[in-house]
Amino acid sequence: MNESLPVFFDRKFKPWRYSVSHSELEIRSVGRNSDSDFIVLKFHNVIAMKLKTHYDPLTLAIADESQAEDILRFADLPESDWNRVKCLALKSDGEDSLVACVGYTMRTHSRRDE
Repeated sequence: MNESLPVFFDRKFKPWRYSVSHSELEIRSVGRNSDSDFIVLKFHNVIAMKLKTHYDPLTLAIADESQAEDILRFADLPESDWNRVKCLALKSDGEDSLVACVGYTMRTHSRRDE
């Protein structure tokens, strides 16, 4: 799925939910009541994360080599397993946030589904 990155969203996002039992992180677009839909980014089998309280706007991209090494070392993951993990950068104003995970999905939902 990396071939579809980077993706730019001209919306405000917030971390919405983290499930410890499934190691799953969910980040949602919020606000702007006139929008007829919202976007959910789900990160699966999360190994490590460094997050902000909000992003406005948000670009989801592949972490650069230095960022990937930092988050994987932080996760205390053996180097032999690094190639199994996707390291993603959540870019907004200022310093990037990072998520190390096995996979991710992006979905749009109608506000009626909320």
